Amino acid sequence: MATWIERWTNEKGTNECVKTDDPDDPVDHISYHHNENTDGVTYVNVTYKDGHSEGYREE
Repeated sequence: MATWIERWTNEKGTNECVKTDDPDDPVDHISYHHNENTDGVTYVNVTYKDGHSEGYREE
């Protein structure tokens, strides 16, 4: 089992995506969007293997 992080930057800020290949983990990946245009708020999106996702803000 492995976990890895992908990072990239675009015009909206810095993004990270954490993925794992653990077959027992219900989470497919977690995305972190550090939007520099909104005073450093981080938007987090959790995507599950069953297809649904949840999002929230970290301030």
